[in-house]
Amino acid sequence: MTNPTAIHPGPIRHEILPKALLLRIRRLHGVLGNALSLNLDEFIDGFKRDAHPEREIHIWETICVAFMEESKRRPMNRAQREQYLWELVRASMMPSTDNSSSNT
Repeated sequence: MTNPTAIHPGPIRHEILPKALLLRIRRLHGVLGNALSLNLDEFIDGFKRDAHPEREIHIWETICVAFMEESKRRPMNRAQREQYLWELVRASMMPSTDNSSSNT
């Protein structure tokens, strides 16, 4: 297992993100900000370091929809929101179980 203290941010790959992407990131942070341990600038910085920020934003938008739906379904305190958000993030990293492209 990787030691979390040994993880360092990757290089900035995109000094400037397009305004349309920044708007989407701000919307995400507006919804998820109270469950994130990152302020808006730190959140944006992560996308600047991503090889494919638009793809990553799309993943976060999917996470955001699930987060909002669950938040409507059941009230959560801050700790529960943080835990649920990171469960969604972990799930987004799992390999797809979609077998629609299988030839079997």
